[in-house]
Amino acid sequence: MVLPLNTLMRIMSKTIHSKKSEMPIRDYEMDSLSTLVQDNEFLIMAIFPGNEVFPKILGTCGIYYCTEYMEPINIKSSLLSLTDSLEEWIQKLQISTQILELLNKLETDFHEPFHLCDIQLHHFGISSEDESLRYVNLNQVYPRSVISTMFRNLSCQTDEDCDINDCRSKCNKDLKICSEGVLNNNYQIVCEKIFLGWKRFNSIIIPGLLMSQHTPSDLASVLRQCANPGHEMGKPRMSSENFIKKRMYELIVEIEQTVVSQMSL
Repeated sequence: MVLPLNTLMRIMSKTIHSKKSEMPIRDYEMDSLSTLVQDNEFLIMAIFPGNEVFPKILGTCGIYYCTEYMEPINIKSSLLSLTDSLEEWIQKLQISTQILELLNKLETDFHEPFHLCDIQLHHFGISSEDESLRYVNLNQVYPRSVISTMFRNLSCQTDEDCDINDCRSKCNKDLKICSEGVLNNNYQIVCEKIFLGWKRFNSIIIPGLLMSQHTPSDLASVLRQCANPGHEMGKPRMSSENFIKKRMYELIVEIEQTVVSQMSL
């Protein structure tokens, strides 16, 4: 991200402390800042302090910085997930609703949506302060305008050349560039990688967070629509639609409430 000077100065004043009388320290701090602002993870946390999506920076020391601790999500995905207990199923449903709520914040809480281009379950963490879910690995988190510009600067021969990890575009065969910008969204990626699981040749090899013996067919159908909105044969390169996002969230909440009610009888 390219930032104006006044923004960089605001970041510096909030994250780096100095004594004006000690010019060597000030020079050193400026050198440290020039290194820190090239770190995408630091930059996002510094620009958006106090939000409910990213961890907080607790302090800096030279080119190093410390963030608040996030409790990892203690859920394993394996073939045994297909035989999980009702208690485990409830936990997965609850985590899934938290993930969807976080994705909604990424789309609505900022001046433009943020795209997570490297989504993995262990990149989410739980704040010890308020038990809210945060996204903790920010190395490949970009505002939509930034990731779209990155795509338009990519040369390509095929659509497969227009992938920045999980974020995808399409190749303009005439111009030989990824001219359309980012095409998929966080919901599509989460449904494909986290909720459905690891696939090979269109078959699920390791079930995801919401694939279980308890998964109702209507939820499984919505997850597939979310993961591959355009019913493409290769990697999906479309965004999940709003009505699918809404239906998916409502279904997960409804299923959780039903299971909790059944267990209390």
